[in-house]
Amino acid sequence: MKIGILKDRNRFGHKNKGGTDTYIHLLVETLEDVNAYYSILNERNAKENVDLYLGFKSQSFREDIGDYAAHEAKTKSETRALLMQLDFKETKTSLLEYCQMSDNVVSRKILSFIEYIEKGKVIRVNHKGGYCFVDGSEDYDELFEPTTEQLESFIRKGDLDKPEINLTKEVLVVENSDYLSSDFEELLKVKSFVDYDTIFNLKETLRFLTDDEIVKVFVKAVNNGLKIICFETTGQDLHQLKKMEILLTRVKYITEKDISLLIKTYRRSVIDTFKDNFNLISYEK
Repeated sequence: MKIGILKDRNRFGHKNKGGTDTYIHLLVETLEDVNAYYSILNERNAKENVDLYLGFKSQSFREDIGDYAAHEAKTKSETRALLMQLDFKETKTSLLEYCQMSDNVVSRKILSFIEYIEKGKVIRVNHKGGYCFVDGSEDYDELFEPTTEQLESFIRKGDLDKPEINLTKEVLVVENSDYLSSDFEELLKVKSFVDYDTIFNLKETLRFLTDDEIVKVFVKAVNNGLKIICFETTGQDLHQLKKMEILLTRVKYITEKDISLLIKTYRRSVIDTFKDNFNLISYEK
Protein backbone atom coordinates (compact mmCIF):
# COMPACT_ATOMS: atom_id res chain seq x y z
CA MET A 1 0.00 0.00 0.00
CA LYS A 2 1.27 3.45 -0.87
CA ILE A 3 0.35 7.06 -0.28
CA GLY A 4 0.66 9.54 -3.12
CA ILE A 5 1.06 13.26 -2.47
CA LEU A 6 -0.06 15.59 -5.22
CA LYS A 7 0.58 19.34 -5.13
CA ASP A 8 -1.31 20.20 -8.34
CA ARG A 9 -4.96 19.12 -8.16
CA ASN A 10 -5.47 19.97 -11.84
CA ARG A 11 -3.27 17.02 -12.83
CA PHE A 12 -6.20 14.68 -12.12
CA GLY A 13 -8.81 17.07 -13.45
CA HIS A 14 -9.73 18.54 -10.04
CA LYS A 15 -10.48 22.24 -10.27
CA ASN A 16 -8.35 24.17 -7.81
CA LYS A 17 -10.55 26.35 -5.61
CA GLY A 18 -7.72 28.75 -4.90
CA GLY A 19 -4.62 28.58 -2.77
CA THR A 20 -2.22 25.67 -2.72
CA ASP A 21 -3.78 22.39 -1.62
CA THR A 22 -1.91 19.21 -0.93
CA TYR A 23 -3.99 16.38 -2.36
CA ILE A 24 -3.40 12.93 -0.86
CA HIS A 25 -4.46 9.52 -2.15
CA LEU A 26 -4.14 6.05 -0.66
CA LEU A 27 -3.25 3.48 -3.33
CA VAL A 28 -4.54 -0.04 -2.61
CA GLU A 29 -2.66 -2.44 -4.86
CA THR A 30 -2.92 -6.01 -3.52
CA LEU A 31 -5.34 -8.27 -1.67
CA GLU A 32 -3.11 -7.89 1.40
CA ASP A 33 -3.63 -4.13 1.09
CA VAL A 34 -7.39 -4.65 0.91
CA ASN A 35 -7.32 -6.73 4.09
CA ALA A 36 -5.29 -4.08 5.94
CA TYR A 37 -7.64 -1.35 4.70
CA TYR A 38 -10.75 -3.31 5.70
CA SER A 39 -9.42 -4.06 9.18
CA ILE A 40 -9.06 -0.36 9.99
CA LEU A 41 -12.20 0.76 8.12
CA ASN A 42 -14.40 -1.86 9.82
CA GLU A 43 -13.17 -0.82 13.26
CA ARG A 44 -13.71 2.85 12.44
CA ASN A 45 -17.19 2.15 11.15
CA ALA A 46 -18.15 0.25 14.31
CA LYS A 47 -16.94 3.11 16.50
CA GLU A 48 -18.87 5.66 14.44
CA ASN A 49 -22.03 3.56 14.81
CA VAL A 50 -21.62 3.56 18.60
CA ASP A 51 -20.94 7.32 18.63
CA LEU A 52 -23.97 7.88 16.43
CA TYR A 53 -26.21 5.87 18.77
CA LEU A 54 -25.03 7.74 21.86
CA GLY A 55 -25.59 11.04 20.08
CA PHE A 56 -29.06 9.93 18.97
CA LYS A 57 -30.03 8.97 22.53
CA SER A 58 -28.90 12.40 23.76
CA GLN A 59 -31.37 14.21 21.47
CA SER A 60 -34.83 13.28 22.75
CA PHE A 61 -36.60 15.26 20.02
CA ARG A 62 -35.26 12.88 17.35
CA GLU A 63 -37.59 9.90 16.93
CA ASP A 64 -35.71 8.02 14.21
CA ILE A 65 -31.99 7.25 14.07
CA GLY A 66 -32.09 7.75 10.30
CA ASP A 67 -33.34 11.31 10.84
CA TYR A 68 -30.55 11.91 13.35
CA ALA A 69 -27.92 10.48 11.00
CA ALA A 70 -29.06 12.70 8.14
CA HIS A 71 -28.45 15.81 10.26
CA GLU A 72 -25.52 14.80 12.42
CA ALA A 73 -23.45 12.11 10.65
CA LYS A 74 -19.93 12.78 9.41
CA THR A 75 -19.48 13.17 5.66
CA LYS A 76 -17.54 9.96 4.98
CA SER A 77 -18.34 8.25 1.69
CA GLU A 78 -19.75 5.20 3.51
CA THR A 79 -22.05 7.47 5.54
CA ARG A 80 -23.29 9.28 2.45
CA ALA A 81 -24.07 5.97 0.75
CA LEU A 82 -26.00 4.86 3.83
CA LEU A 83 -27.98 8.11 4.03
CA MET A 84 -29.06 7.67 0.40
CA GLN A 85 -30.52 4.29 1.34
CA LEU A 86 -32.30 5.78 4.36
CA ASP A 87 -33.89 8.44 2.13
CA PHE A 88 -35.82 5.71 0.30
CA LYS A 89 -36.88 3.92 3.45
CA GLU A 90 -40.57 4.44 4.29
CA THR A 91 -40.45 3.07 7.84
CA LYS A 92 -38.52 4.18 10.88
CA THR A 93 -35.05 2.70 11.25
CA SER A 94 -34.06 0.80 14.35
CA LEU A 95 -30.52 0.82 15.72
CA LEU A 96 -30.07 -2.81 14.64
CA GLU A 97 -31.22 -2.03 11.10
CA TYR A 98 -28.93 0.97 10.93
CA CYS A 99 -25.86 -1.02 12.03
CA GLN A 100 -26.65 -3.85 9.60
CA MET A 101 -27.06 -1.38 6.72
CA SER A 102 -23.85 0.37 7.74
CA ASP A 103 -21.90 -2.90 7.78
CA ASN A 104 -23.31 -3.82 4.37
CA VAL A 105 -22.09 -0.56 2.86
CA VAL A 106 -18.55 -1.30 4.07
CA SER A 107 -18.74 -4.92 2.89
CA ARG A 108 -19.88 -3.93 -0.61
CA LYS A 109 -17.04 -1.42 -0.81
CA ILE A 110 -14.46 -4.07 0.09
CA LEU A 111 -15.95 -6.62 -2.32
CA SER A 112 -15.67 -4.02 -5.05
CA PHE A 113 -12.01 -3.51 -4.11
CA ILE A 114 -11.35 -7.26 -4.37
CA GLU A 115 -13.10 -7.54 -7.72
CA TYR A 116 -10.97 -4.84 -9.31
CA ILE A 117 -7.71 -5.93 -7.66
CA GLU A 118 -8.25 -9.35 -9.25
CA LYS A 119 -8.65 -7.55 -12.59
CA GLY A 120 -5.23 -5.97 -12.15
CA LYS A 121 -6.50 -2.51 -11.18
CA VAL A 122 -5.25 -0.20 -8.44
CA ILE A 123 -7.78 1.48 -6.12
CA ARG A 124 -7.21 5.17 -5.50
CA VAL A 125 -8.88 6.35 -2.26
CA ASN A 126 -9.27 10.03 -1.38
CA HIS A 127 -9.37 11.65 2.07
CA LYS A 128 -13.15 11.19 2.41
CA GLY A 129 -13.06 7.51 1.50
CA GLY A 130 -14.25 7.96 -2.06
CA TYR A 131 -12.46 5.78 -4.58
CA CYS A 132 -11.91 4.95 -8.23
CA PHE A 133 -10.04 2.29 -10.17
CA VAL A 134 -6.91 3.07 -12.18
CA ASP A 135 -4.39 1.02 -14.15
CA GLY A 136 -1.38 1.90 -11.98
CA SER A 137 0.31 4.44 -9.74
CA GLU A 138 -0.08 7.93 -11.14
CA ASP A 139 2.61 10.56 -11.43
CA TYR A 140 2.53 11.94 -7.90
CA ASP A 141 4.94 14.52 -6.54
CA GLU A 142 5.81 11.94 -3.91
CA LEU A 143 4.91 8.28 -3.50
CA PHE A 144 5.79 6.32 -0.35
CA GLU A 145 4.74 3.43 1.87
CA PRO A 146 2.96 4.73 4.98
CA THR A 147 3.74 3.66 8.51
CA THR A 148 1.01 1.87 10.45
CA GLU A 149 0.24 5.13 12.26
CA GLN A 150 -0.02 7.08 9.00
CA LEU A 151 -2.27 4.45 7.45
CA GLU A 152 -4.61 4.44 10.44
CA SER A 153 -4.66 8.25 10.52
CA PHE A 154 -5.61 8.47 6.84
CA ILE A 155 -8.37 5.84 6.99
CA ARG A 156 -9.78 6.95 10.34
CA LYS A 157 -9.51 10.74 9.97
CA GLY A 158 -9.02 11.33 6.26
CA ASP A 159 -5.73 13.08 6.89
CA LEU A 160 -2.15 12.50 7.94
CA ASP A 161 -0.96 13.82 11.26
CA LYS A 162 0.96 17.01 10.60
CA PRO A 163 4.06 17.92 12.60
CA GLU A 164 4.01 20.68 15.16
CA ILE A 165 6.91 22.99 14.30
CA ASN A 166 7.63 25.82 16.69
CA LEU A 167 10.76 27.84 15.89
CA THR A 168 11.78 30.50 18.40
CA LYS A 169 15.52 31.10 17.91
CA GLU A 170 17.44 33.54 15.74
CA VAL A 171 19.20 30.75 13.82
CA LEU A 172 17.62 27.71 12.16
CA VAL A 173 19.59 24.76 10.77
CA VAL A 174 17.78 22.51 8.27
CA GLU A 175 18.98 19.15 7.00
CA ASN A 176 17.46 16.51 4.71
CA SER A 177 19.04 13.66 6.69
CA ASP A 178 18.84 12.94 10.41
CA TYR A 179 22.25 14.34 11.35
CA LEU A 180 24.66 17.19 10.56
CA SER A 181 28.03 16.48 9.00
CA SER A 182 31.08 17.23 11.15
CA ASP A 183 32.29 19.78 8.56
CA PHE A 184 29.00 21.65 8.69
CA GLU A 185 28.94 21.61 12.48
CA GLU A 186 32.45 23.08 12.44
CA LEU A 187 31.33 25.81 10.04
CA LEU A 188 28.47 26.70 12.38
CA LYS A 189 30.96 27.04 15.25
CA VAL A 190 33.24 29.24 13.15
CA LYS A 191 30.27 31.54 12.49
CA SER A 192 29.43 31.48 16.23
CA PHE A 193 26.09 29.78 15.59
CA VAL A 194 25.94 27.55 18.66
CA ASP A 195 22.35 28.13 19.82
CA TYR A 196 19.92 27.23 17.07
CA ASP A 197 16.71 25.42 16.19
CA THR A 198 16.91 22.40 13.88
CA ILE A 199 14.64 20.65 11.42
CA PHE A 200 16.08 17.26 10.49
CA ASN A 201 14.68 15.11 7.67
CA LEU A 202 13.31 18.31 6.16
CA LYS A 203 11.60 16.81 3.13
CA GLU A 204 9.90 14.09 5.17
CA THR A 205 8.92 16.50 7.96
CA LEU A 206 7.25 18.98 5.60
CA ARG A 207 5.78 16.49 3.12
CA PHE A 208 2.27 16.61 4.61
CA LEU A 209 2.10 20.41 4.82
CA THR A 210 0.68 22.52 2.03
CA ASP A 211 2.87 25.31 0.68
CA ASP A 212 0.66 27.81 2.51
CA GLU A 213 1.14 25.92 5.78
CA ILE A 214 4.93 25.87 5.30
CA VAL A 215 4.90 29.62 4.72
CA LYS A 216 2.87 30.12 7.91
CA VAL A 217 5.43 28.10 9.91
CA PHE A 218 8.27 30.34 8.71
CA VAL A 219 6.28 33.57 9.00
CA LYS A 220 5.65 32.72 12.65
CA ALA A 221 9.35 31.85 13.08
CA VAL A 222 10.50 35.17 11.59
CA ASN A 223 8.05 37.04 13.81
CA ASN A 224 9.53 35.08 16.74
CA GLY A 225 13.00 36.34 15.82
CA LEU A 226 14.34 34.01 13.12
CA LYS A 227 16.94 35.83 11.02
CA ILE A 228 19.34 33.19 9.66
CA ILE A 229 18.69 29.85 7.98
CA CYS A 230 21.63 27.47 7.54
CA PHE A 231 21.87 24.40 5.35
CA GLU A 232 24.31 22.16 3.53
CA THR A 233 23.48 20.80 0.09
CA THR A 234 25.03 18.97 -2.83
CA GLY A 235 22.77 20.96 -5.13
CA GLN A 236 21.55 17.88 -6.96
CA ASP A 237 17.87 18.64 -6.36
CA LEU A 238 17.63 22.14 -7.81
CA HIS A 239 13.84 21.80 -8.08
CA GLN A 240 13.55 21.47 -4.29
CA LEU A 241 15.94 24.38 -3.77
CA LYS A 242 14.01 26.60 -6.17
CA LYS A 243 10.81 25.78 -4.35
CA MET A 244 12.51 26.66 -1.07
CA GLU A 245 13.57 30.00 -2.58
CA ILE A 246 10.01 30.74 -3.71
CA LEU A 247 8.48 29.94 -0.32
CA LEU A 248 11.08 31.92 1.64
CA THR A 249 10.59 34.88 -0.71
CA ARG A 250 6.89 34.76 0.17
CA VAL A 251 7.85 34.78 3.85
CA LYS A 252 9.99 37.89 3.29
CA TYR A 253 7.14 39.62 1.47
CA ILE A 254 4.61 38.84 4.23
CA THR A 255 6.85 39.73 7.18
CA GLU A 256 8.70 42.58 5.46
CA LYS A 257 11.86 41.33 7.17
CA ASP A 258 15.14 40.14 5.68
CA ILE A 259 16.33 36.55 5.94
CA SER A 260 20.01 35.65 5.70
CA LEU A 261 21.26 32.28 4.49
CA LEU A 262 24.36 30.33 5.43
CA ILE A 263 24.87 27.78 2.66
CA LYS A 264 27.56 25.14 2.46
CA THR A 265 27.72 23.84 -1.09
CA TYR A 266 30.07 23.12 -3.95
CA ARG A 267 27.70 24.16 -6.72
CA ARG A 268 27.51 27.71 -7.96
CA SER A 269 23.98 27.03 -9.27
CA VAL A 270 22.77 26.76 -5.66
CA ILE A 271 24.07 30.24 -4.90
CA ASP A 272 22.57 31.60 -8.11
CA THR A 273 19.18 30.32 -6.95
CA PHE A 274 19.21 32.42 -3.78
CA LYS A 275 21.55 35.36 -4.40
CA ASP A 276 18.98 37.82 -5.77
CA ASN A 277 16.58 37.78 -2.83
CA PHE A 278 18.68 36.86 0.19
CA ASN A 279 21.79 37.95 2.04
CA LEU A 280 24.28 35.07 1.68
CA ILE A 281 26.62 34.77 4.66
CA SER A 282 28.91 32.11 3.32
CA TYR A 283 29.66 30.26 0.09
CA GLU A 284 32.33 27.58 0.15
CA LYS A 285 33.89 26.38 -3.10
